[in-house]
This record gives sequence, structure tokens and C-alpha cells, in this order.
Amino acid sequence: MILNTKVILAGMLACAVGASGASSASGADLKIAVFDLQKAVTSTASGKKALEEFEKENTKKNAEFEKEQADIQKAAMEFQKKIGVMSDKKKAEETGKLQERMMKLQAAAKAFLDGQERKKQELLGPMVKRMRDIVKELANKSSYTLVIDKNENLVHFSQDKDDLTSQVVETYNKKPSS
Repeated sequence: MILNTKVILAGMLACAVGASGASSASGADLKIAVFDLQKAVTSTASGKKALEEFEKENTKKNAEFEKEQADIQKAAMEFQKKIGVMSDKKKAEETGKLQERMMKLQAAAKAFLDGQERKKQELLGPMVKRMRDIVKELANKSSYTLVIDKNENLVHFSQDKDDLTSQVVETYNKKPSS
């Protein structure tokens, strides 16, 4: 995945250099900026609030899952204590009940995690779209040829003056959402 991203980035840079080279032989028109989307989201008031609510719900549900798991483990220990005096039929019955509880717990946990991922996308999707629009606006205003996401671990160095993250957060917080 990282290799593919690097290949794509190299292609984008080649296109950007080619495009700027077409308009200027020296390539002086090539301006590249960076932007940290994750940092921007967590730096806005609405992003912080959304992520706090999301984490609160996760913590609550995780506590419920941990309690159920502890209850299942306790029931399994009780079962182990009584296993010597149980009939084969009762052993099979109790084993089935414990397995069924564990499978239900695992299914519920998976369903919750899948739902949370969708919910996170629903919560942050409009915010991310708006931030990308702001990045585009700032890039056009400052004549940047290319804006790269710092969070992809592809940017090893950039000048602070070319980092749009704080400008995006500032603009995002000033503009009312539409």
C-alpha cells in the first residue's frame, strides 16, 4: 500500500513538474504545499467534539463487552469446577451454552465496530469535504501546483511556510458550515 502510494505520488510530482515545465523552462512556477488532514480535523472545535462523543460511546460499549466477557469466563470457571459431577449430556449442554454466548459476544463486537466505522465516516465526512474545499481555495489563492497530505508519511521535510494545516483550521473555524 505504501509503495503504491509512493508510485502515485511520484507520478503526480512528475506531472506537476511536466506541467510547470511546459509553462516555464526553469520550473520556477512549481509550488508544493503540505496539509495534515488528521491534525486539522482534531484541531477544530467540531472535530474535537465529534471525536470525543465517538470515543465516549466506544469506551461505554467496550466496558459492556468486557463485562460480558468476564461473565462468560466466570461461567466457564464454574463449569470447570462442576464438570466432574456432570453427566455427559449436561457437559455438552453447558459447553454449547458457553460457546453460544462467546459467539454472540464476538458477533456483537464485530457489528459494533463495523457500525462505528460507518458512523465515524458519517460524522467526519462532511468536515473532511469542507476542509478539502478550503485546501483547494487556499492552494488556488497562493498558486500552489500540488498539495500533499503529510499524514501519508511520504513527506520527510517541508518548510513551515508551505504547510496549509493551520490556515485550513483557521478558515474552517471562521466559515459557517453550509
